Amino acid sequence: MKQGVRGRLWFGGVLTLSLAACGQPQPSLPAGADPYAGGVSYPWSYTAPAGKLGALSLTPGQNNLYYEPILAARNAWGPIEIDRSNGERAAGDGRTITLDGKTYQRGFGTHAGSELRFSLQGTGAVCTRFTADIGVDDEVGNRGSVVFQVFLDNEKVYDSGTMTGASTTKTVDVNVAGKGELRLVVTDAGDGIHYDHADWARPLISCLPDAPLNLTASLRGAVTPEGVRRHLDVFQRLADNNGGNRAAHLPGYAASAAYVQRQLEAAGYSVRLQPFTYPVFLDRSALAQTAPTARTLIRGQDFTSMTFSPEGQVSGQVQGVDLTLPPPPAPSSTSGCEAGDFAGFTRGNIALVQRGTCSFAQKALNAQAAGATAVIVFNEGQPGRTGVIAGTLGGADSGVTIPVLGASFEVGRALNGASADLKVEIEEQQRTTTNVIADTQAGRTDHVVVVGAHLDSVEEGPGINDNGSGSAAILETALQMAKLGIQPRNQVRFAFWGAEEEGLLGSEYYVAQLGPEAQANIALNLNFDMVGSPNFARFVYDGDGSDSQAGPPGSDTIERVFVDYFETQGLASRPTEFSGRSDYGPFIGVGIPAGGLFTGAEGRKTPEEAALFGGAAGVAYDPCYHQACDTLANVNVTALDQMSDAAAHAILYFAQATDTLRGLSAQTARRPLNTLTYKGNRLLR
Repeated sequence: MKQGVRGRLWFGGVLTLSLAACGQPQPSLPAGADPYAGGVSYPWSYTAPAGKLGALSLTPGQNNLYYEPILAARNAWGPIEIDRSNGERAAGDGRTITLDGKTYQRGFGTHAGSELRFSLQGTGAVCTRFTADIGVDDEVGNRGSVVFQVFLDNEKVYDSGTMTGASTTKTVDVNVAGKGELRLVVTDAGDGIHYDHADWARPLISCLPDAPLNLTASLRGAVTPEGVRRHLDVFQRLADNNGGNRAAHLPGYAASAAYVQRQLEAAGYSVRLQPFTYPVFLDRSALAQTAPTARTLIRGQDFTSMTFSPEGQVSGQVQGVDLTLPPPPAPSSTSGCEAGDFAGFTRGNIALVQRGTCSFAQKALNAQAAGATAVIVFNEGQPGRTGVIAGTLGGADSGVTIPVLGASFEVGRALNGASADLKVEIEEQQRTTTNVIADTQAGRTDHVVVVGAHLDSVEEGPGINDNGSGSAAILETALQMAKLGIQPRNQVRFAFWGAEEEGLLGSEYYVAQLGPEAQANIALNLNFDMVGSPNFARFVYDGDGSDSQAGPPGSDTIERVFVDYFETQGLASRPTEFSGRSDYGPFIGVGIPAGGLFTGAEGRKTPEEAALFGGAAGVAYDPCYHQACDTLANVNVTALDQMSDAAAHAILYFAQATDTLRGLSAQTARRPLNTLTYKGNRLLR
């Protein structure tokens, strides 16, 4: 407790003055008498004298609300008590606040109807959340019936519903960002005030420093959705003029890269192109069931080859290996993950294994060792895990020497025990594309902030959300930083990656070209991939591992910067895993801290997410993911605006940061790519 604060705010001539005026002594009641008989009450009220309130003591961190001066208060049964229950009519006659047997040292003891009003204007802080435990105090047993309500600037934002002495404790948690006044109300639930002893236990106001917001305010104001949208207009036009896409090896991408280069050079950045050559594998594979019923399966619809699968053609019986049919509710199959799974496997058969907990390469190697002539990996069967597996063995060095296909759950189930003809035939082509890399002229070159977004699309469409949106957001941020004359403390490197859709190839090439010293000079990587999804969520990469595996040390700080920013804007966010689906992958693979934003792809929004972010539950975040309809019309401008501002905030925050994020050596902090779920849009496991 702050020395003297409680006395000054509550008892040092503030509330006690009101008590002296309003709380006159009352005669004692006979034992067993109803204190509420005849509708009696002992109302009390207080209003702060005009001009008597100075600056509040709200500061960054958690603020105990009972330390703060009130604007006004009222209570139906004697004075509101601090740090004790309402008790009876006199000041200070309450007991320890107790809810469901749990005692609280801090809080307000009130009696319906009551009200407390507080200002939310702090000094050096932006307040974001109000939290408290609420309930009818145990001192009245099962009696009493109340409703707790929270108002922000006279708008009701929380209603507990009716609570009685028999109700379990509830927790209030409301976002107060951008609001000026907090009002805590308790009503009598419409049935009178009998024994309505209502507690606001451990009431806290959480605040964040306002310095980061002040630092980035000008840049966030300059990065507008209209400015970002102008770049998307160009990307759309370039796709329309070049076959409908901006795929890395095709003219639409070259035109996009040239546009980005011109914009950044004109703004004064040091720009270089980083060309690289990469292999593309065109699938000519085939799969047919020959017995007991003959049918030809359709490539892309029923099956597809794994990338880096050896070629070959085989015929034989399809033998299931440690399958779980029907599948369990949660993904958990270990089919083919252990050599022992192949006990009793007939050499020369085609192994049928189920997607699950280990990599496809591991399953294939175990099948190969057991004498299988080929492997079919089919999806596990739970919702969201039924379609064709578009997988990869991870690289040409996997050690697998037999053909490997991925199949849908239905195809795999039908092939179990059947006979089949299988062929993997791949046409390999070498293609060349480029990364566009632009450095600020100013800033420490031993603490570089790499800000990345992939510039390419799939061949099926123009890729305006995936990932014109991320590219446009960081391009506009770069241009506005230059226009505002911002001189970063740390050099900022804006990177527009090529061939992400082919498996993170541009960012992978960039990281591979860095020597140990150059890697050590990169402070962090910020990645922005799909920030305008039509049915969007606000996802932040899970740097601290609260919901999945953590990123390298320092990634937790990056996540916190994004989450805190959204809190100050009154916007919810949720963590999303480092699954390996985007260009942060090569950076975390060598221990570089990473983070960023994502608004969702082909996954379906849950009911909980729809309640949090709006939009439609059960519908894909981006129904046009990797399709021709990923056009300008597919971009949600609200999402684009919110995520672009968050990107600008984090980019400038880290551009001016003085602390290093990398507390451990890169070796101990690595997240090898083969431990992730994806490599780009191809599954590893």
